[in-house]
Amino acid sequence: MKWNRQGIDISMYQGSVDWTAISRAVSFVFCKSTQGTFWVDPTFTKGRIALIRAAKIPFGPYHFADNSSTDGFAEAEHFVNTAKAAGWEPKRDLPGVLDIESGVGGRVGVRFVRRFVKRYRQLAGHRPIIYTGSFWRDALGNPMVLTRCPLWLAAYTSTWHGWVPRAWRKPHFWQYTDSFHCPGVSSPCDGDRYLRSKKSFDRL
Repeated sequence: MKWNRQGIDISMYQGSVDWTAISRAVSFVFCKSTQGTFWVDPTFTKGRIALIRAAKIPFGPYHFADNSSTDGFAEAEHFVNTAKAAGWEPKRDLPGVLDIESGVGGRVGVRFVRRFVKRYRQLAGHRPIIYTGSFWRDALGNPMVLTRCPLWLAAYTSTWHGWVPRAWRKPHFWQYTDSFHCPGVSSPCDGDRYLRSKKSFDRL
C-alpha cells in the first residue's frame, strides 16, 4: 500500500466491500462502530477487522454521538468496549473518533464532549480524534477546549482554510466530500485526506 494521504470512512450503508482493492487506493480507513449508548453498526465485526488487517490498511473506529439524552461517560464506555471486543487495539491502531455533528449545543454539549474525552482516555490510554465542523462552531459556540485532541474537520469545500474551529490551528484529517468513488466500494463514500506528515500519521 502506497502512502497517498487519501482515506475513506464507511458504515453499514456501503454494504460489503473489497478490502484488497481498497488497500490499493487509500492510506487509511475509519469504520463506524457505535452510536449513542446501545447501537452497534452491524458491519463492525471481528470478521471485518480481520479483513482490514489482512489488507494492511491502518484503521480506526468512530462513534456517532447522540448527546441529546445521555452522558458522555456512558457513550465513551459503549464505544471503547464495543471496539475492543471486535478487535480494535488502542496501542496498535488509529485512535477512536468522537463524531460530534448534531444533538444538544451550548454548555451542555461542551460538557458532554469533555466527559466523553475523559472517559475515553481512561479506557483507551490516549486522546480520541474529534470529528466536527459547523456544529462545533455554531451549536457549541466555538469553544476553546480540548485542543490536544486531533481534529478531523468536516468541510465540503475546495479548501480547509477558513473552516477550522478556533480551538485548533490545523486539522489532522479533512473530510472534503461525501461523493468519493473508491475502488472496492460499490457506492460513493466519504473522502478524507491526512494533512500532516507521514511521521505524524505514524505517531497516531
